[in-house]
Amino acid sequence: SIGESFAEILQQCSKIGSSEVNSGVLLQQILSNTSGVLLELDEATEKLVPCFPAKYRIEDFLWGEYRFQVYDILEIIGVISGQLSNADILYAIHWVQVHRKYLVEDVSNSGAIRGTDPLMQTYVNRMDGALRNWLKNIMRSDFEAAPREDSEGHLFTPGPQNMFRLLEEQLDVAKT
Repeated sequence: SIGESFAEILQQCSKIGSSEVNSGVLLQQILSNTSGVLLELDEATEKLVPCFPAKYRIEDFLWGEYRFQVYDILEIIGVISGQLSNADILYAIHWVQVHRKYLVEDVSNSGAIRGTDPLMQTYVNRMDGALRNWLKNIMRSDFEAAPREDSEGHLFTPGPQNMFRLLEEQLDVAKT
């Protein structure tokens, strides 16, 4: 029944790489539907677990199946991560962090969740390229332009300030 709950979501996942759909909107629908299944499973677990002897470990089985399905979804999203915007990638990573306690067997395990590595790698590669580009442009403008004078008469170049401002903006984006 858990597989059936995820069947429609997995069908949506097969469409996410298509140029015919808005990948960002579809990604949000997929993760929202996955959250819905999570809530249903959480309720079902509360009702089912008392019905079985402890030796059956029914709760472990249910959550194991859930994780298996979610990992498949995350891997599909990871495969098409290059087609997603940075905002969509951050949305997916945030979703994973919010639901982390349901996605790892051992909550104390701080390792990466299966399927999230491509998302992280795509985002890091994009940000690395953007930061290199920004730094190159800032340095070029610092070398080509004359130093500026502040209100106290000290000369300065705005490059370092601009670079740290851009870094701070990107950290703020990643935090939200």
